[in-house]
Amino acid sequence: MSNQGKLQTTDGISLVYGNDGKSYWYSGLTSVGADEGTVGFVMVNTRTKETVWYRQVGATEQAAMQSAMGKV
Repeated sequence: MSNQGKLQTTDGISLVYGNDGKSYWYSGLTSVGADEGTVGFVMVNTRTKETVWYRQVGATEQAAMQSAMGKV
């Protein structure tokens, strides 16, 4: 069975606070079996559970997290 098109979360989950004053769970996403490059990240509002996937191909985990901070 091929892993093409399958995603997995990166190691760990972080609690981040957006510019909107709300808290979010953050986790990066990578392709199954891929290197350390991410395909994006997800942010989950800790209060409403609203989840948003941000596509950001090729970034490292740290670069994606920095980008996440500017999204909310």
